Amino acid sequence: MRPLVLLLITALSFASPRVNAGGQPGSFFLSSCEAVIRAQEGQHLPTEGMMGATFCAAYVSGFLDSMSNTPGAPDATGVCFPEPGVSDEQAIHALVKYLRENPKTLNRPGRTSLMPALKKAFPCKE
Repeated sequence: MRPLVLLLITALSFASPRVNAGGQPGSFFLSSCEAVIRAQEGQHLPTEGMMGATFCAAYVSGFLDSMSNTPGAPDATGVCFPEPGVSDEQAIHALVKYLRENPKTLNRPGRTSLMPALKKAFPCKE
């Protein structure tokens, strides 16, 4: 997944406009992350779809990186990743599944959905 992320980011970093991640609704995250999945399945994406896929892949990758560098993250977040960790692809699938199953989140800021999606997909065992 990392090579795909790097390729997408490199290919579109100069062509894509700046996107305010915090201001994008869950519906934007859903369509953007579904584009990543379609690209992984070998489907051709138009330029807009590639830009959305780049946004999703970079956002999720950055989020996971920040979690891995946060001491005590499992205790604070309730997310417990299996060893050796979770790939960007797994996290993207978890987010898409969560957004599809929780349509009320589609009108809320998308950034508020990734943590609950990860918590649901990778809960800590008590």
